[in-house]
Amino acid sequence: MSDVQIAGVSDVDELIGPSLSNSLRGRMRQRARQRAAESTRIFEVPGWEDMLAVELRVLSHDASTKILQRNAEVVKQSTRLLYNAADHILAATVAFYEVDEETGEHKEIPQHNWISLAREGLEQNLPANLTPRQALIALIEDHRVVPFATQWEAWALSGSSTFAQEIPQDFGSTP
Repeated sequence: MSDVQIAGVSDVDELIGPSLSNSLRGRMRQRARQRAAESTRIFEVPGWEDMLAVELRVLSHDASTKILQRNAEVVKQSTRLLYNAADHILAATVAFYEVDEETGEHKEIPQHNWISLAREGLEQNLPANLTPRQALIALIEDHRVVPFATQWEAWALSGSSTFAQEIPQDFGSTP
């Protein structure tokens, strides 16, 4: 019995529960390492697939909710959807990469952001007070922003397809 005393509990170990099997513990730790390594992914930027890529990360529920709340007052639904999609991509952006013409490999281009890329890559006159959202929409074009955000979101929400198959190996089925 443990030295810790908790009123109404005869054995602290019963609060903790049984320890996991070695098999499940090992797989869970491996999955945790895998999930940490998979917290970002490089996506080719729509319209610039053969030359520009962006590394995007998974956003927390809180970060996503704040974006949705900030844009909730945009009256026009199509504009609100565009802003939500663009703002999620902006918040998820980690880094940009040049896609090698010959090999398709990605080479990081440090110290760039959506504004610098739009200013350098587009021939159109952009406002002096260009915002990151405006830059992203100008660079990707509005009709590609929502599908791009949907692609990113599908990746961010996806889990391992094997996890559901692994659980019965440790716990069996319940009658």
